[in-house]
Amino acid sequence: MTRETAKENQMTRETAKEKREREEAERLSEKEAAILAYPQRFRAAVSAALTENFELSGINVESGEYFLIDRDSPRGSRETFTAYDTFSEADYRGCSLADLEDAIQHKKEQREEAQRKYEFRRATLAKLTKEEREALGV
Repeated sequence: MTRETAKENQMTRETAKEKREREEAERLSEKEAAILAYPQRFRAAVSAALTENFELSGINVESGEYFLIDRDSPRGSRETFTAYDTFSEADYRGCSLADLEDAIQHKKEQREEAQRKYEFRRATLAKLTKEEREALGV
């Protein structure tokens, strides 16, 4: 191995080490941002859940668990979500709170789609003449 090759290998190792350090610093920075944003995300998610017809079925004060049930899901299979009022590693990996946020977003999209269809139908029916409405039984 020549002296230049050894130097290049050392630079490659240093570059890889620097890259790992940079990636670790970025990961820690992202985690810190997630921790700081968590209380606001939690409050917003619980508030939105209650607006979207979720029921707050219980709170465990000791562990900070909030249990929410989707009232719109079928009776036999009511979806239950657990959200924690403090940040945890599980939340950083995208568990409980993210699941609740996804469910809320899905319900909002369903509601908006239903509203769009209703308005389209109403606008279409408004264009019909009296005879056409009678013929359709509307």
